[in-house]
Amino acid sequence: MKKRTASVFIVVFLCTILVAPFFATTKIVAHGYGYSGELLSTFTTDFSSSSEGRKTNVRLAAKRIDGIVIGAGEVFSFNDVTGERTVENGYATSPIIEYGQYTLGVGGGVCQVSTTLYNAVIRAGLKILSVAPHSLPVGYVSPSMDAMVSQATDFRFFNNTPYNITIMSETKSDKLTFKIYGYKMITDGEEIRFVSKVVDRLPAVYQEVVDSENLIDDDKDTKIIKQAKDGLVSECYKETYYRGKLLKSVRIRRDSYAPQDGVVLVRAKEQKEEINSIA
Repeated sequence: MKKRTASVFIVVFLCTILVAPFFATTKIVAHGYGYSGELLSTFTTDFSSSSEGRKTNVRLAAKRIDGIVIGAGEVFSFNDVTGERTVENGYATSPIIEYGQYTLGVGGGVCQVSTTLYNAVIRAGLKILSVAPHSLPVGYVSPSMDAMVSQATDFRFFNNTPYNITIMSETKSDKLTFKIYGYKMITDGEEIRFVSKVVDRLPAVYQEVVDSENLIDDDKDTKIIKQAKDGLVSECYKETYYRGKLLKSVRIRRDSYAPQDGVVLVRAKEQKEEINSIA
């Protein structure tokens, strides 16, 4: 069987927004609804196709973020705010991506919350401190726009504005929405867009397994048990427009998503000879 090792790329973030002095802290100013300012950004993803356990996890993690106020120069940690993904902490069992495969685990679906928040955060012009892609592409955002979290991987960002910001969440009709409020730091007429581009494909291969249980149809020599899916390399660009005209485009991420190898049953030599003799 041909083996493939997915490439690992360093994620680089470039920021052209005014940055306030940085303080290495995870202090949150408040957790309530007394926010002020204007809407900086909003982002929505759909989780209607999720299992009930996954829906529980999405709603729980989103609720724990809802109403948080982050002071100027303060850091937000997704893992600190949403808590450890355990049954004791209220999270349910549902599918998760682990080591490039789907498996059951506690807290599945929380990555959709971190991803939705990430997309609201970059659109608000806040500074990303740490973000990581999934090992496989996800269906609710484009490649290089996801934010995977785990016990060892956190999503963190920095309030690089001189003002407090407030994060509001809503889970309605199986749609998750984050809204970020504060004071805009961009010029009137300026617009920021984010574009995902697939720049390369990582071909998947099939592992051949001898059919010892005669599962292959008599008129065929193979049978696919698991479909292979190609991996990909993608990039995300931050584009700045002024009154509809593109001023600059900056790559902020480059990520690699592993291929998923397939499994195909093949006939043993003796089986082929027996079928040929009958024919």
